[in-house]
Amino acid sequence: MQEITVNGKDFDTPEEVYEFLAEKLELPGESDGNLSALYDVLLNLSDDIRLILNLTEVEDDAMMEILERIAEILTDAADTSEYLEVSIKQ
Repeated sequence: MQEITVNGKDFDTPEEVYEFLAEKLELPGESDGNLSALYDVLLNLSDDIRLILNLTEVEDDAMMEILERIAEILTDAADTSEYLEVSIKQ
């Protein structure tokens, strides 16, 4: 199982988070930085992946709001995909 940790404190924009996930998950180019596309890609995983979203040291309220939205997308995808496990640290 591949394990990917996203430390929220390391990002300043949602694009940075998406780019990080795109690199780690080797997302196809057509994903376009779109969270809806990210959700679709997560549903089509064929290898086991554990995503850990660490929100513990995020100080910027706007970024926290964005990361919480990303957390919702990740957990929704995990509820549907048999290959995705998501853990949120708050």
